[in-house]
Amino acid sequence: MVKAVFKKNIMKFSAPELLNWKKQLIIRLNELSKSENIKFYEYEILISEINEELILRKEKGEKLGLKETGNLLPEEGVMSAHGYHVGMTEGLKPEVRRRILEEIFRGPLIEVASLQYMEKWGEDNTKKRLNKICTNLREFIFRKKNMSNMKVAVKEWEEDLNWVLKNLSEKIN
Repeated sequence: MVKAVFKKNIMKFSAPELLNWKKQLIIRLNELSKSENIKFYEYEILISEINEELILRKEKGEKLGLKETGNLLPEEGVMSAHGYHVGMTEGLKPEVRRRILEEIFRGPLIEVASLQYMEKWGEDNTKKRLNKICTNLREFIFRKKNMSNMKVAVKEWEEDLNWVLKNLSEKIN
């Protein structure tokens, strides 16, 4: 039911609206308890539908950025734009963070900055994309590892880095 209504209306939304909706669904996934399996499943279906629509739009040449920017460096990074957050204030459950990391790996990516910046992320499902995710996680760890108020975030980045290396490297095209 939810899928049919959503699929009927999906074309009415712009790419930025779909990306924001996807981000909100991911946040809601994080808030669900284990007993809410039906809602979890429905959210998973909606996220998949959004991904399919975004892939179609990207193939047609539509820009998937949240906002136009000519800057080399983005105001918000790719991982954050996809909803990836760790730590005590905005941190997500491990399974939600890892779903986001897998979606970043699979693509399509939200275009947060210039083409030159986005090229560093490589194509969907590639070793270059995997390496960029790992590089970012390592940089986050390195920059914050000596800050006492960042211990939870650093631990979560380390756990996510290990998960990415173990689970996504086998999915490279």
